[in-house]
Amino acid sequence: GMIRNVIPKVITLEEIFARIDPKVLQQEIEAPLAAAVVATIEDVGHETFPDIWQGLPKFSRQEIVIRVQEEVPRFMVDLKERVQADISSVFDVEEMVVTALCREKQLLNHMFITCGFKDLEFLINLGAHLGLYFGIIQMLQQYFWPVGWTLPVYGAVVGFLTNWIAIKLVFWPVHPKRFCGGCIVLHGQFLQRQYEVSAEYAAIFADNIASSRNLIPAVIRGHCSDK
Repeated sequence: GMIRNVIPKVITLEEIFARIDPKVLQQEIEAPLAAAVVATIEDVGHETFPDIWQGLPKFSRQEIVIRVQEEVPRFMVDLKERVQADISSVFDVEEMVVTALCREKQLLNHMFITCGFKDLEFLINLGAHLGLYFGIIQMLQQYFWPVGWTLPVYGAVVGFLTNWIAIKLVFWPVHPKRFCGGCIVLHGQFLQRQYEVSAEYAAIFADNIASSRNLIPAVIRGHCSDK
C-alpha cells in the first residue's frame, strides 16, 4: 500500500526508466543476448533459406552473427525507446522496490531513521516530560490521599495518555491552526517537516532503489519480462 501510494508522488515510471543507460543494459544482457542471437540466426536460416543456409561455409555463418552483434548497441537504444513508450506493460515498480528492500533489509531501517529520527526523538522527549508531570500529580495524590489501588490505575492511564498525546502531536493537526493572532501555531511535528522529509526520502529512493543495479534486473527478469 505504501509503495503504491507514495512512489508515484516521488517519481514516475518514465523518470525511473530514463535512468537506465543503454550501455549498462547491453553489458547486463550481453551473454544471454549473444547466445540468443546465434540460436535465432540459425533458426531463421534453416526455416527461411534451408538449402542456402546449409551450403554456407562455417566462417560465413560466423560473419553474419558478428555483423548482427555489431548492431546490438544501436538495438539497445531503440529497445529502450520502444519500452519507454509503453513502460507500464513491461515494468512493475512495486516488484522492483519490494525486491530491493528484501535484498537490502538495512535500507528500510536507514530510510526510517534518516526520515523519522527527529520525530522519534520528539516522541521520547515528550514522553519523558509528560511522564514527569503525571508522576508529580500522582505523588501529590498519594501524599494527601494514599490509596494503593490507584498505583496500577495511574500506571495504565499515564502510559496510555503519554503515548497517545505524543503520537497525536506528531501527526496532528494536519493543517496549521493559529491562535492569539498567529502567536501560537499548532501543527503536527512530522507534518511541519514534510518538505524536508520528502527531500530525504526522494534522495534515498533515487540513490539506492531507482538505480540501474535494480532497474535492469527488474525489466529483464521481472514478472512482466516476457512481454
